[in-house]
Amino acid sequence: MEVSVSAPSFRCSSFVFPDGSVVGDLLTRFVQQQDFYVVRNGRRSDLQDPLQHGSVYHLEPRLCGGKGGFGSMLRALGAQIEKTTNREACRDLSGRRLRDVNHEKE
Repeated sequence: MEVSVSAPSFRCSSFVFPDGSVVGDLLTRFVQQQDFYVVRNGRRSDLQDPLQHGSVYHLEPRLCGGKGGFGSMLRALGAQIEKTTNREACRDLSGRRLRDVNHEKE
């Protein structure tokens, strides 16, 4: 069966695989399995899924990620920023600054 394969090292090319081949065979032919995963029609394919004739498979590299912590960094930063209650620079519905409105009231 003939399938198209796209990988970071080469453009989309057609390759012939024997009938009964699975997605894992695709990975072993081109790259190391632990470094890439396979996407078909925008969805990640399992290694045991059979190859479908005429389909386009994309080999995507795995990205090494950390354990997160971005949310806690944002919370810590938010605690450092002083909250202001000064609303005089804001405008009312008619477009006038509240500072001017308050001075007129005084």
